[in-house]
Amino acid sequence: MAGYQDKMTAMLKTNPGLKDRFPLTFTFEDYTKDELMEIACRLLKSDNYQMSKEAYDRLYELIEKAAAKRNEYFSNGRWVHNLINQGIIKSMAKRVMQNKQAKIDIETLSKIEESDIIEAENNYLELKCLRKLSSQVIGFRA
Repeated sequence: MAGYQDKMTAMLKTNPGLKDRFPLTFTFEDYTKDELMEIACRLLKSDNYQMSKEAYDRLYELIEKAAAKRNEYFSNGRWVHNLINQGIIKSMAKRVMQNKQAKIDIETLSKIEESDIIEAENNYLELKCLRKLSSQVIGFRA
């Protein structure tokens, strides 16, 4: 199991026998901004995406800003993974689909532009913040 340290500690305290079932605990330091950028670049490369120089610089600025403002909801590597897959790639796909050019080639389908990073920052990150603020009832009814 993995999670935020305070939440994991609280969960293990909910049942007296639970802590005995997980006798070893490890604490990992948060990734640095450079490590988060490396994760982002590897994720994109593994799916054959390339970033323009401007996109690279903008993404680094975004990661740097997010890493400097870590809060209880900042999920480190998962945050980067979600930003890439739910924000940047969706923004790129939207840009490509709105493009009226007759022929779409492989370079067009694999190139991340600065505008994709900006779009993801403006839409994906704002939505994530709004989701954290809205409350929902979670549960089941019998």
